[in-house]
Formats: sequence, C-alpha cells, structure tokens
Amino acid sequence: MNVSPQILALADDLTGALEVGARLSAFGSMVTTSLLFLPELAAKAVVIDTETRHLEPNRAYARIHCIAQTARQLPIELVYKKTDSTLRGNIGPELHALALVFPEKPIAFVPGFPQLGRTVRKGILRVNGDPVHKTVFSQDALNPVVTSFVPDLFTNYELPVMMHKLSASHLENGTVHIFDAETEAEVAAVARLLLRTSPLPVFCGPANLASHLATSMEPPHTETHALPVVHTCLAVNGSRHESSAQQIRYAQTHGWKTLSAEGLANFEFANDWTILDVESPSGYTAHEMAARTGKIVRDLVRKIRLDCLIVFGGDTAYGIVQALGESVLIPICELLPGVPLSRMGDLQLVTKAGGFGPVDLLPKIRELLSRGR
Repeated sequence: MNVSPQILALADDLTGALEVGARLSAFGSMVTTSLLFLPELAAKAVVIDTETRHLEPNRAYARIHCIAQTARQLPIELVYKKTDSTLRGNIGPELHALALVFPEKPIAFVPGFPQLGRTVRKGILRVNGDPVHKTVFSQDALNPVVTSFVPDLFTNYELPVMMHKLSASHLENGTVHIFDAETEAEVAAVARLLLRTSPLPVFCGPANLASHLATSMEPPHTETHALPVVHTCLAVNGSRHESSAQQIRYAQTHGWKTLSAEGLANFEFANDWTILDVESPSGYTAHEMAARTGKIVRDLVRKIRLDCLIVFGGDTAYGIVQALGESVLIPICELLPGVPLSRMGDLQLVTKAGGFGPVDLLPKIRELLSRGR
C-alpha cells in the first residue's frame, strides 16, 4: 500500500511506548515522555508515554482526552493506542476518551498478542491457554486483572461494543470493535482489513498490531540499524513478576555479577555485565521506589563509563529516564519479541515489561549486543 502517514501512538507506560516505537522504527520513530511535545512532531512516528497505567480512571481519561484534543489540530493520519497484552491499566476510560474526541471514527481494538501466548477467542483473552484472570496477572499488585472477557472493560462507559472474528462488513463510528485473533497471521489479516476502511479507525492493541500495520504500509525508509557493541552493561529489575525474577536468577547462576546499591562506592566496572540489586524498603509506593532506583542509577552513570542499561518494568524505566534528565528516546529495533533497543543520549537502553520472556533472556541479550552486527 502506498501509505505514508503521520503516526501518533499513545502508551500508558515507558516499556510499552518503546516497544511500539521499535516496531515503527522504519518510519523514523521517536518516543517522548513529555506531554507538551505534540506540536513539534519532529518525527514521522511519535510515541508518547502518557504514564496513565496506575492513575485513577478519571485522571487517565482526562489525560488522554487532553492529548487527543491537541492531536486533532495536527496533520496526523493514524492514531494508535497501545494497550497492555494482559488487559491491565485504564483501557476502558482511555478508549472512551478517544471515542469522544474522534466521534467520526470507529475504535478498532485487537487485544491479542499470539506471539507472546496472548490469544482471543469469542472475546476471551487467554495467556498460554488460560483465561487471563486465572493467571498470575490476577495477582498484580497495582493492576490486578479481574476479567478475561474483553467487552467487560467497557461496561461502565457509554460505549457501544461489537465483536468480530476476521471480518467486518461495516465499522460503526463511535463504537469499539473488538477483534478475535489466535495467530499472528490473523492479527495481520485484521490489520490489512482495517487499513482499507474509510475513515481509518483509531487503532488499539498491543505492540504486535503496530508491526502488522507497519508491514502493510509503505515506510519512508527501511534501512536496518547496526547493533552497537556493548562492553559495559547494567541490568536493573524493577518488576514484581516472577518471570523477571527468574530471568535475574538465571543470569546470576550463569556468571553475571551482582552489585548491591550499598556497594556502589567500591565496585569496579571493567567490561562487565552486571545486575544491580536494589532492595525495596517497606512503605515505599511503586512510584517512590522507581524514583529511588532512578537516582541510584543516575549517580552510578555519573561515576563510570556505561554503554548500556537493561531495565525490566515500565515504572522503573520511567524513574531512570526521569532521573537522567532525558525526555526523548530513539527506538532502534527489537532485539527479541517485546524487547526493544533504544538510544537515550549516549546510552543504549534495553527495556522489557515484567511478565514475559524466556528464562535465559539476559544471556540472549548479551550474546546479541556483545558482538554487534
């Protein structure tokens, strides 16, 4: 398709924003944490980290509504709302805000991410075969998942909902259209279908939908980016999910050094790939803990030459980026599914949401970045 749109994507946390940015990198994407950046639109594809994952629903609604109203005044052809692949966050109020600002558009929601085991059939989201509300995501400390039936997300809002398999003869404006998908091929088919509709809908879904949209469109440039060669890297886990803890433990048993925050003064970096162990003091909120971790990492970066940071967890990534004083990040590529590589000033940044990935993820990242390409 001969399409070269101005793309605006919104994500409710930083790991999600960078993941979408990496999948739109062929369009020259950038990710910003500044909500005041919209009028600039200095890149073909701009991704805004709205930091609405943990807000109260009415505040999340208000923030998305405000950003969307600004976007209406700009030459944006495609609006994309990145959602969590396990239905966490404020999906209902955020899509409600988009529906009110863009009443002339349908809302197309494709919640499945089959590549990561998230499939949707008859509106029920499953993770590796189990309804998501019966998995570990139901125990999320900040955003527990209470339903697997996607339309339930909209019961408290005046939003009509329609469910589809792989086809739709007509998409009603102001309506949330939820599409099943059990394979990535089905997600790709839905993406092609939606790109043929007029007007274009507001696209909503995890980052894989962005990949299939990009594949179906014609990006302005498609050159591949060379991977940097990383000698010194620090890995920081701010996620509470057991899968991230297992990934850290696996790396520790396979030769990665561990540095405690208290041992920073006496630690020598020499071409090391090191894990930073930051304990969580009792009584700290997630935001306070992320800010504390950010300050620890900032002080460390000021003392040593560091090539790369690996960060698990969107809150922690945001805390580190804020502490380092960065507001614009440039996605380079996706190293592994759901694991983007970005540039943050002079540092390389690898990020991942907490609840997925193979147990040997850190050694895999090290293998890729130690040799470059």
